[in-house]
Amino acid sequence: MYKEHANFKTPTAAKLWRYMDLSKLIALLHSGCLFFARADRLGDPWEGAASPVSVTFRKVLVTETGLDYQRLADIYKSTRRHTYISCWHENPNESAAMWKLYLKSDEGIAIQTTFERLRECFRKESRDIFNR
Repeated sequence: MYKEHANFKTPTAAKLWRYMDLSKLIALLHSGCLFFARADRLGDPWEGAASPVSVTFRKVLVTETGLDYQRLADIYKSTRRHTYISCWHENPNESAAMWKLYLKSDEGIAIQTTFERLRECFRKESRDIFNR
């Protein structure tokens, strides 16, 4: 179920875009499910990186235990192994940069929705879903 989180800003009524190639579109239509990639398998080490929540947690950890970079690195790696991401782009218009970033060929599609409509998809989900 989607849950509001005090440290994450809820998007406005702006348009959200999801760029994908045809194979991902077919998988989406066949399964009826959005794919969430594990954060540590996205290929970009900064995707899903430090958020206000993790920064606050690190400050608490440093204050309570002294500065332990190895422990912080281990926590960061563990968090990325247990975080799943579905990437959407917030913009009033489609983006040529996003087409280039997310498509490996000229054959793809951009799905357009709003935050409210996407949030509604998670109404019956038993696991917690947050936006960032």
